[in-house]
Amino acid sequence: MGEKIKLSEIYLGDVDGETEVAKCKNFYDLFYCRDEVIDGLINGNKYVIIGRKGTGKTLLSYFIKSIIDEKGNNYHCKICGSNDINLQKLLDIGESSIPSDQMGTYWEYTLYKLIANMLIQKETGIKRFLPFSDIKYLRRFLEKKSDMFKLIEYTDSYSISGMLKRSLSNIESEASSSSSYEGKYVHKKFYDRLEKLKLLVEKNLKGKQTILIIDELDCLDVSSKMDRNYSICIASLINTAKKINNEFTKINNCNSKIIILIRNDIIDYLNENDSNINKAIGGKDIELDWWNKVDDDSPYEHPLIEMLLLKVRNSNEFYMDKTNKEIYKMIFPKEVEGKSIINYLLDNSFGRPRDVISFLNIIKEKEKNSYYFDPKYFKKYKCYYSKAFFDELKNEISIHEKSAMLNDSIKLLRDYKKTSFIFHELEKYFNLNQEYYPNIINFKEAIRALYYQGVIGNVWTKLTTTSNGKVCTKSFVSWSYRNDSDPEPNFTNKFIVHKALIMSLSIK
Repeated sequence: MGEKIKLSEIYLGDVDGETEVAKCKNFYDLFYCRDEVIDGLINGNKYVIIGRKGTGKTLLSYFIKSIIDEKGNNYHCKICGSNDINLQKLLDIGESSIPSDQMGTYWEYTLYKLIANMLIQKETGIKRFLPFSDIKYLRRFLEKKSDMFKLIEYTDSYSISGMLKRSLSNIESEASSSSSYEGKYVHKKFYDRLEKLKLLVEKNLKGKQTILIIDELDCLDVSSKMDRNYSICIASLINTAKKINNEFTKINNCNSKIIILIRNDIIDYLNENDSNINKAIGGKDIELDWWNKVDDDSPYEHPLIEMLLLKVRNSNEFYMDKTNKEIYKMIFPKEVEGKSIINYLLDNSFGRPRDVISFLNIIKEKEKNSYYFDPKYFKKYKCYYSKAFFDELKNEISIHEKSAMLNDSIKLLRDYKKTSFIFHELEKYFNLNQEYYPNIINFKEAIRALYYQGVIGNVWTKLTTTSNGKVCTKSFVSWSYRNDSDPEPNFTNKFIVHKALIMSLSIK
């Protein structure tokens, strides 16, 4: 193999986790994650994975599945998306909605049934054919061959049947009487079958590790927006998962659990509407956050860069025996627009793997025959990346309760045509043109929503003293998606529009 490798010959990942898993036969070798995260989810007490879209939640779930699947017949793992849950609801309940007071029972039944189906599908060997095995009873239950009806009415009836005998002198009669019992039966509802289902599942879990992973909660068939109904539904799911996980710990030789993948904006919404949700997940969650401090002397040690370099090394033999530092210097430029590549990528993203992979894959696709990521490519193809970034943002906003207001607020920024603004300046412009933004009822709330979504950030300056005693002015920026951000926007400070959106919004 030659001394140089074209960009087309290296693999950097895919923006969609499921697609990456499907594409890569050696997916296991291309995945990057800290060992303590994996251990906490598989062997520890962690059961909620929180992260913004594109931070790697789905990819992490497939990595967990790959580890469990390799362990043998007594280890089961399945990833269930919204389609699985929506179908389960349709089969068990139909089109009718679930009353809020039955939501917990519904989730308990659904989660147990999903685990039961997983156990049935994975069972191999002679046990599945034994007539009195636990798995056989569970299979009969799921196939609705047992425990399907309940008695709702019970009556006695008395009947007389006889034979009349006539004689010349009198009339005699002989009669026989009998009593019978009649019962009226109906199909059991899901809540009537729950206890039997739990008992059968728990019997089959002994000596096994079964992990059910719930993904795509933003696509559940409960509401098209993050509203009160959605909040009740998701909060109930999390609380039910916690309850079941606690029950599983009491089963002998069982290390089974339910893991939930959820967006951080959904968690924020739940915290605003459910005072108990933080108690349910406190200490049991793992937040996927890639915002480590950048060391300018060793940018190749930043987690996002380490993730990319791992994929490059394990996708091409040429890089197999090279260090991260060596690969970094071979494919990445020293600076882009005066910044290290990681600082440039962080400035033009939400700090997610999806953003970084998207930008680099666009360049890779456009410059297949290049041997490294030339600095000029980032400027040349930024318009394509900006569009992809904006499309991803719109998709994320679509489920938001305030999506109409957010879309009008973004339109306002596009019309205003400035990369930075003072709150009262933009407010004045809005008041003069309010008719074009009918979904903005409260202007301050609109700006707050843009800040929470990462569309805009706060910027300010202050005097600082350097190590040699020199006083200078330093700029600071607060973005809501960074772990060092201010939780609330400061309306007295200047606001700036995210760099990755400027081209898509046609702002100069």
